[in-house]
Parts: sequence; structure tokens; C-alpha cells
Amino acid sequence: MSDVVAIRFTAFHLEYNSNCGYDSLVVHDGPDATAPVLATLCGSSARTVTTTGNSAFLVFTSDGSVTRSGFVANFTAEDPPRTCTPEEFTCWNGDCVDLTLTCDGTRHCSDGSDEIICSNVGSKCGVPAIQPTLPVARIVGGYAALPGSWPWQVYLLRFGSFRCGGNLIHPLWVLTAAHCVDTSPSPSNYIVILGKYRKYSTDSTEQRLQVSKVIVHSGYSRNPTNKDLALLKLAQPATLNQYVWPVCLASGPGADPPAGTHCVSTGWGSTKGTGNDFVLKQASFPLVSNERCDDSSIYAGQVTEFMICAGYYDAGGHGTCSGDSGGPLVCSTGGKWTLHGVTSWGATDCASPGHPGVYARVSAMRGWIDQTMDDN
Repeated sequence: MSDVVAIRFTAFHLEYNSNCGYDSLVVHDGPDATAPVLATLCGSSARTVTTTGNSAFLVFTSDGSVTRSGFVANFTAEDPPRTCTPEEFTCWNGDCVDLTLTCDGTRHCSDGSDEIICSNVGSKCGVPAIQPTLPVARIVGGYAALPGSWPWQVYLLRFGSFRCGGNLIHPLWVLTAAHCVDTSPSPSNYIVILGKYRKYSTDSTEQRLQVSKVIVHSGYSRNPTNKDLALLKLAQPATLNQYVWPVCLASGPGADPPAGTHCVSTGWGSTKGTGNDFVLKQASFPLVSNERCDDSSIYAGQVTEFMICAGYYDAGGHGTCSGDSGGPLVCSTGGKWTLHGVTSWGATDCASPGHPGVYARVSAMRGWIDQTMDDN
């Protein structure tokens, strides 16, 4: 049986634009440039590329301006991916496991796909292998999260720079705020980083994944803000482990906890000089009824049924800050964490007293989330 060629990049940085029109590395699935294109790569990261046969042809193009560091690649000849038998389950990473081992509560696929595909996936999402340290405290106060304790937290890059947070809801899907991506909807503009803890340093637990689709809610409005959700489909599934695991989704309209329930928001937002700006932070605050949040003295009629509020009235210092858009508001019920809100908007001053944070209400748009993933 003929080998295939696997091309793995240990370093990669070429000038970026949305269609890789300036500098690029094009990988062809065959012996010359007439072979089908497997990948067109540019920017600050590159995925592993594997041919279907025993040859590959690479074309590197560079223009006369903007110099980056280039790339380093390893080429290996490998056995073709094994085809699983009818008695086996094909893991998303290509491995095969016995069908009888799927959906048994134990991860037999290294990427966890034998469990995440199960009809009872709701019993497995939202349960971190590394339990968060609770009670949690204010983000502005600079309290750091325990590494790995919020394994669905996404670090979203746009044009190579931090843009927003996000939430892993499936090995192939990330839920974030529409306002994070609506002005630059091309998938090639984004890189999703999972398993990240330090904002400006690389963690050994990180997974960097390209985006294949950006889908903004069809009813999204920027001004005034409403239905502020977007889905990002990953180019390849995340490898699920103790640092990367999906969060549960609120089941549908009316499924949110009552006002006063303490929930948690996480992110890398500014702490206004109070410390720990460079690691993932966590904050706990109570849900606020839409009626109170929409009071004329606070947000003056801007809060809709597609939003959920959380925060304090009597003191500041507990809210989310710039940089946390798209990140999670999760509540713990029945031993698992459920995503009820996606950070959307609020007072311009971090943790302003009497001004709760406003989040896109996941339960009100669960139908759109499910339908979009099914259709794509």
C-alpha cells in the first residue's frame, strides 16, 4: 500500500491577507502544480496537511514587501489512514474503536468523539476534568482562574491579534458574539485557540485551529444591538482532553435560572491595573431580571428578550471588561456548567456600579444554533 505524505509545520509566519494574495504556500496533492490544491497557507499558523497519495508539490510565493520569518516544515511518509470496519466507530482523528465501546462514559478515541456524538452528550458536556476554584471573584479585581478549569473558553484571533473570547460547544463549533466577527466575516481572518491560559504566552496545552465558516445570526443588529450571536465552524475537530472540552447549552426558551442565581463569566479582559491581566480570569455575579436591567435609569429600553443580564447594583468591581466580548456566562446546575449568556455589551466603564453586563441569551436562540449546525 502506498504511503501518504504528512507535512507538519514547526514554525510558520507569512504575510497575511484574506485570500493569501501577497505571500503564500500552496500545497498540491500530487507531483506537480497541475494536481489539486490541498491547502493555501499564509498568516501566523498553519495546520498539518496530508496528501492522498505518495507525492506532494509545494509552491511558495512572496511579493516584494513586508518580510515575515517564513516557515519550517517536516515531511514524513506515513501509512494511509486506516478504514474502519462496519463493526468499528471512526473517531474524528481517524482512529478506529470497537462500536460497543462508544457512549459508555469513557473516552476511547483520543479526541473524545466516541462520547461527544452520543445522544446523551448533555450528561458529559460542561464537566471540567479540572474543577474550578470556587467561590470566584471579580474580573476587575484580578483574580486568576485555575488553569484548565474552564476548558470551553476560546481565545479568538483576528488578523493574528486577540479579538474576542468564545465558547466551544462541539468539537467542530464555537459560539461567540456576532459583533466580534460581523465586520470581517471571511473565515481565513480567524484562528481559534483552545486550551489557552496565558494571554501573551504560548501554553503547552494549546490547540490552534483554522475556521472554515463564519455564520452570523440572520437577525443580528449592531445598532441597536440584538441577537448578538455567531457560530464559527472549525476546519478540523478539536481534540478533546482535560484542557479542551465543550460547554452545555441552555436547552431553550425559559430554561434560564431565576434572577439572583450566581453565575460565572471568564475572560482575559483588562483588570484596570489591579493585576493578573495576562491570565484567564473568572468573576461571579447574580443574574438580573430583564425588567430591572431594562429600567430607564440603567439601560433605558435597550434590553430585549434575546438578552440576559448579570451584575451588581450596589458596588462596581465585579463586571466583565473590554476583551471579554464573546466569552461565556455559565451557571452550574446538576453538577455541570451550562452556557446561558455570551458577553455582548454593557456599561463602557468596567464594572460600573448599578450597570450589569448584558449577554446574548443562549436559551432564546438555541433553535437557531441547532439548526445552523445541522445545516452546515
